[in-house]
Amino acid sequence: MHAHPSALWAAAAFALPLAATAAPSSSVVLYGAIDLGYVHYTGTPATDDGAPRTAWGLASGLGAAPALGIRGSSELRPGLTLDFNAETGFCAVGVNQIGVDPDDPSQTYCSGGGFMQRTAVLGLSGRAGRFAAGRQVTLLASRQGDVDAFEDSYAGAVGNLSLVSTNRPGLGLSRISQSLSWQSPALRGFDVSAQYSFNVGSHGAASGADAPVPRAWLVDLRHQSGGILLGVSHAHYRHFRYALDDEQPSGDAGYRIWMAYLRAPLFGGWIGDALVQRNTADDSGGSETVWSIGLALPVGAARWMASVGQYASSMAQLPQQVGESRAWQYALGWRCDLSRRTQIHASYAFIRNAAADATHAGTALSPSPAGGVAGVDSHGFEVGISHHF
Repeated sequence: MHAHPSALWAAAAFALPLAATAAPSSSVVLYGAIDLGYVHYTGTPATDDGAPRTAWGLASGLGAAPALGIRGSSELRPGLTLDFNAETGFCAVGVNQIGVDPDDPSQTYCSGGGFMQRTAVLGLSGRAGRFAAGRQVTLLASRQGDVDAFEDSYAGAVGNLSLVSTNRPGLGLSRISQSLSWQSPALRGFDVSAQYSFNVGSHGAASGADAPVPRAWLVDLRHQSGGILLGVSHAHYRHFRYALDDEQPSGDAGYRIWMAYLRAPLFGGWIGDALVQRNTADDSGGSETVWSIGLALPVGAARWMASVGQYASSMAQLPQQVGESRAWQYALGWRCDLSRRTQIHASYAFIRNAAADATHAGTALSPSPAGGVAGVDSHGFEVGISHHF
């Protein structure tokens, strides 16, 4: 018999050390980022039925997500610290920027889905590790960004093809609400992390009194030593159809993603990155697979970036059966620090799209909320500036 996650959370919190005496300390910090730049895309879906077109203009969120937040910490007792973080997104060039549908209420803040909905977390840290609750970045998204040569930003972000960033957008693969998390203390370079969500969907509750709520478990094991980061992550989303569409649920269907990742120093100052993702679903045949290999070279204040990746899918909801289709991404990029807080950046990516699934044509290379055009190649160029404060 398994303990309920809320009981585990309560027990873990009380199990943290409660030593006494020293004067507690606390801090609160207001922080944020603003990013904008010029973008030029081809392979863009036409407004009405017609040939793909070219589009250009200003966009935000190219090198950093425009956001404003507040975070802080407070020492409750020696060895026991409380921390919090609340962050909201905003649109640096207006809600009518390329890539955002101004008529979609969930996009009013351009990222995060609402006010203070990029992150809203309360945590406790002690000898047993860190426990946190709220709306959090998933382990999948966090580790993906750790091993992308483009840092999951710019035109060449691995998220253009990733199962985490572009697949099942209503499922909470990048951020999850109603979530609990735990990260263990490091032991000889190893640490374990876990997350649980009571409801990963965008709906307040599943439709129907007896309908199950979509829930999720995520776990991650990683090792860090000598500049090498190596790990594996797994996520299991139960009743996931309720999260995608509360009007057409599909039983107890489960959705699973496995991810393996590596970052390692190479000769000549180069840094190598590698990522593999694979998913399956109980009510679907086939699978989806993504891999990406990247190189980064820090040179003084600059960083040069290059990567190649592939998305492949044979997945279709049963009883459909489809052949495998593919898309490839090739990217080059450059970033330069003008100061500790300010960077300029430029990048270019090309997606060779033989995929039947238009949503994997490269969302960052197609200024359309629905993604690109199935079977149509897409190109994207951006040049911009980011400032963190």
